[in-house]
Amino acid sequence: VIAEPSTSNKLIIGHKGLVRGVVSVYGKQVHASAPWLGENAFLKASELALKFMEIYSPILRSRVTKAPVEVSEAAHPTINLGGYAESLSRKDNTVPGEFVFSFDRRVIPEEDVDRVVEELKASFEKASKAVGARYGVKILSAVPPSLTPQESLIINIARTCAEKKTGKKPGIFISIGRNDSVYYRLKGSEVITLGPGVEGVAHIPDEYNSIGEIERAIDLYLCIARSLDSG
Repeated sequence: VIAEPSTSNKLIIGHKGLVRGVVSVYGKQVHASAPWLGENAFLKASELALKFMEIYSPILRSRVTKAPVEVSEAAHPTINLGGYAESLSRKDNTVPGEFVFSFDRRVIPEEDVDRVVEELKASFEKASKAVGARYGVKILSAVPPSLTPQESLIINIARTCAEKKTGKKPGIFISIGRNDSVYYRLKGSEVITLGPGVEGVAHIPDEYNSIGEIERAIDLYLCIARSLDSG
């Protein structure tokens, strides 16, 4: 049981995987007063990003996980471009000769993370040929998705304990963000994420928890431990 905040009435039984990386697009750096002498890497990166999304968005929309999700949009794999993006010259009087932007691809349980990496590279290559961009792709990290079967012992016990302690049937979902459950699943363990939390405050300024949530979580952990010990 991972104590990452989920709220006391929500069981997280897995999470999406992710592939993170950066794309570097190359131009020709010159003084901004004579842009005709150079090649603007920012403009070419913009063309590449738009063409890539034109190619890749239908692929994402065509795939849907069978794992339980909180909102319908979360059933699809997703990608975010440009979480950070910058000209390496960092000067307004310079035509950028190299521009970089990030990508963050979320992977549903039915996908293989290695195949996703190859698919991304192939799609960037296709987009680059379409717009005539010189570019490079660097993968920074790749983490597989995780999913514990709903019929597993830990989920059944946690569901029973949550209903007993809160008076409500808990929601059962996968997380769109990543947590450490994947490392336990890779070792063959059944794992859930269940911890005290307040909806909508994760990673915001003045993130907080409530005493009541912490107390309920303690009761749940005791119930789960005693149930496992007795059975």
